[in-house]
Amino acid sequence: MSASEEDLAPWSAARTLADLAEVTARWLQGELRYFPGHNDPSEPPLAETKDLIKVLVSLNRAGYLTTNSQPGQSMTRDGNAQRAFVRGYCTEDTYKRIDAAIYGTELIALPRPPGMYHLCPVPITTVGGKNFTWGGMSTGEADAIAREFGGALSESMLDVLTTCWLVDVLDPVWGRTNLLWSKLRAGLAG
Repeated sequence: MSASEEDLAPWSAARTLADLAEVTARWLQGELRYFPGHNDPSEPPLAETKDLIKVLVSLNRAGYLTTNSQPGQSMTRDGNAQRAFVRGYCTEDTYKRIDAAIYGTELIALPRPPGMYHLCPVPITTVGGKNFTWGGMSTGEADAIAREFGGALSESMLDVLTTCWLVDVLDPVWGRTNLLWSKLRAGLAG
């Protein structure tokens, strides 16, 4: 399915981090039917995201533009497992709040300040007993951001995002479901 002008309008109209985070929150809540960076842009969030929607909406509205997330999932007999994980863009101040929120826990933040393109891969999903997806693999380069949002953002919005911190937060304990979300919610949206 190709995107209609109506589908793209909210994304291309965003000019600030807060604008784009609000559009993302609206998509998470089902108010918009299209997310240009989603696996299938015309489908709602994945079923595994259902229990995370409220916290993701609150994180977006608190200044952490979430672009990827997953709940923790304990190892299955088939060797499938997930670490709780979230990726997003934010200001340095918001990153400091994230860092403070997870201080003293086992949670790990993988921050990339603007202009830093170092990749630090950490497995976050296993399928069939093999590493399948990784945190710490995205960069804040304009081309990577444009691909992540399916080319739907304006040049000015891309410019804003290149000045943001790209921060992945993950729980190193496979299958743990609540620690990451409760700490981030309390630290950012509390």
